[in-house]
Amino acid sequence: LEIESLQAMFPTELMLGPKAAEALAHPGRNLDEMLSYVLRLPVSLRNKDDDKKGQTSSSEVAGDATKPKAGTTTMVITTMCLLSFVLPSRYPMEPPRLELKCKAATRKSLSKANTQLRKLASQLCTGAEGQESAMELIDVVKSQLVLEGNSNKLKANGNGAKEKESQNMKRMKNDVVERKIAEGELSSARLLRIDHMNDSKGYMKLLRKWTDQLGLRGELYFRNGARRVEDVFVLLVGDVAKLKDFCLRLRTQCVDVNSRGMKCKEKQSRVLWEGEAVTVRGTCTPIGLRCTEYKKAEELVSFLLGSSSSGIIPSSAEMHIVEALGVR
Repeated sequence: LEIESLQAMFPTELMLGPKAAEALAHPGRNLDEMLSYVLRLPVSLRNKDDDKKGQTSSSEVAGDATKPKAGTTTMVITTMCLLSFVLPSRYPMEPPRLELKCKAATRKSLSKANTQLRKLASQLCTGAEGQESAMELIDVVKSQLVLEGNSNKLKANGNGAKEKESQNMKRMKNDVVERKIAEGELSSARLLRIDHMNDSKGYMKLLRKWTDQLGLRGELYFRNGARRVEDVFVLLVGDVAKLKDFCLRLRTQCVDVNSRGMKCKEKQSRVLWEGEAVTVRGTCTPIGLRCTEYKKAEELVSFLLGSSSSGIIPSSAEMHIVEALGVR
């Protein structure tokens, strides 16, 4: 299941070994041999020579990745790296064998990063049941890890370029979604129910991030319980493959915390309805997830079936939705 999720999330960046490809092609077959795959991922790179120019060079451990201390003016760029996994037959009770490679990084920096990643993998895979670790390790490499490299890899005009590119990409995605809806190409929708959220702030932030990354648009409706957010409903519209990707992430990545404050995956979500979306040109909301609180079931029904959702759910499905919500 983890390799299937990775293939959906990284269709061009994932390179499967022969046994991993065989396991994916024949999911019912028992394979005792080790599976391997490699991922091409973006990673941050800072100039090692800045240490010689009087700038603060010490690092702090953030989770299990090295991160420059706040207050430094070190320029950081994004480059590409390769992260290889070899999964033992007892995975996830036994940690994967990992190796991070990056041509632009120094050997010392890579050695330290590999030690940190292997330590994190061991922590995740300890215990009676163990925990699949690939998603978390990939997130560390992409969003937390900072390697050291040579100064000729850093560009003076790098400041702000990444942020500007992100804004431009988001605008382009919105334009594409508008065009596809107008042309009737984008017509899939799903309504999900999530039982509760203990860390609602972090959970919703992650769901917003996913909708942005996948070019989806959606509405999230939640009710505040005594101690946590409960009865959460997420209505998403977009490409079928992207909707499936969103649901895969929801099942396979850590999204919330349990009663003991430990990271956990979503085990109580389900799809209430999926089908063709109804959209009217000019009424589509921007890419992203809009979160709205409701207090009563009647208010939720009004949000889902009314103008707030831009008429996404067709009238033929309304009765099914009402029954699924348990509203009389």
